[in-house]
Amino acid sequence: MSQNGVLSAEFKTITDKAIAFVEDVSNLLNTTDNSITNYKGTGIVYFMYLFDKNTKETKLVYIGKSKGYIFKTRVRNHVFKKHPKTGSKLALVQSEVAKGNKIKMKFLQVSPESFRNTLEEELINHFRPSWNIQKQRKK
Repeated sequence: MSQNGVLSAEFKTITDKAIAFVEDVSNLLNTTDNSITNYKGTGIVYFMYLFDKNTKETKLVYIGKSKGYIFKTRVRNHVFKKHPKTGSKLALVQSEVAKGNKIKMKFLQVSPESFRNTLEEELINHFRPSWNIQKQRKK
């Protein structure tokens, strides 16, 4: 098999595992958990879920990416304090929390890091989370 074929097969395996990971809504982190930390030498694809207090349903609303060494800062920009240079979801998070809903997260370390951007794009296309789609419509 050619080098591209090997990479393609490896990426397909990573994508399939990531889809199963995203669909499993057990073990989600609260956005205030101290378990959100930085990771050196790896890429991160992270997932934000909305727990609706009325319907008791949890749904994926956003997929993002970060370099591992700035992951904690990236999450903080979404949840606590928007940085002017980021595409933060802070206003959406605050709106949902004001309604009594909860935002939860999980994340996936991606290795090699070069797969991070492509994996994020593949997962957005697969799941079409509402907060990602809104962003695309504004362009």
